[in-house]
Amino acid sequence: MNKKILIGGSILLLLALGGGGAWWILHRPTVTATPKPYMRQLNFKSFVLSVQGPHGTPHYLVINMSAVISSPKALPATWAVTHKAMLRASVLSALLRLPDINEAITKPPVRAALKKSVRQAVLQVLRQTDSQATVTDLYITKLLMQ
Repeated sequence: MNKKILIGGSILLLLALGGGGAWWILHRPTVTATPKPYMRQLNFKSFVLSVQGPHGTPHYLVINMSAVISSPKALPATWAVTHKAMLRASVLSALLRLPDINEAITKPPVRAALKKSVRQAVLQVLRQTDSQATVTDLYITKLLMQ
């Protein structure tokens, strides 16, 4: 009796495993190769802005930034060099348009607005060359008031 139960259980187990294996072979997920985007990092030199302090005294805001750009195709090697002046002008214009830039050190919402406006400025320059390129992230590497 125990031998019949053991043999029957073994047969059921083999059928279940065989059925599962057959199902997996027939319904195997297909993996499509998606092209990996090209990533590039742009480091901006320091931007020094003269801002008015709390008591009307002049201060200097020093900002260093780095932008990460992704694109389906690689940007030319000389792209950053040839567009350097346009990038700096666009970023500086975006910084000067912010009304409360002098509070960027103390208020996180101002820093978020700063990052958003600079990201859009870099994206505008990028779209002139590559319509599918995006600014993946923007890092503020230095932010200090002197």
